[in-house]
Amino acid sequence: MTDRPQVVTPRQVAEAYQAMSQNPQGQVVLADLMRRFAHNRAPMFRAGHTRPEDCVYQEGQRSVLIHIGRMLDVNPSEIEEVGDEAL
Repeated sequence: MTDRPQVVTPRQVAEAYQAMSQNPQGQVVLADLMRRFAHNRAPMFRAGHTRPEDCVYQEGQRSVLIHIGRMLDVNPSEIEEVGDEAL
C-alpha cells in the first residue's frame, strides 16, 4: 500500500499558516526566517561588494517571506472564492 499525498485546499493552507503564527514555536521559526532571509536592513546591491547573481538569490529568499506575510494577512474564509492563484 502506497501513501498518497493528502489533498489540501487553499483555505486549509491559509489556516495552517495562521495557526503556525499563533503558536510560540511558530513565532520562533518566523522570527528566525526573518532574521536570516529578510535582507531588509541593508541594500540588496552595494557596488563592488555583491555580484548580480547574489542579488537575484537574495530576492528569491525575500519573495518567500513576502508570500508568508501575505498568507498571514489573508482571511481564510475568502480563499476558496478567489482560488489558489491568489496564494
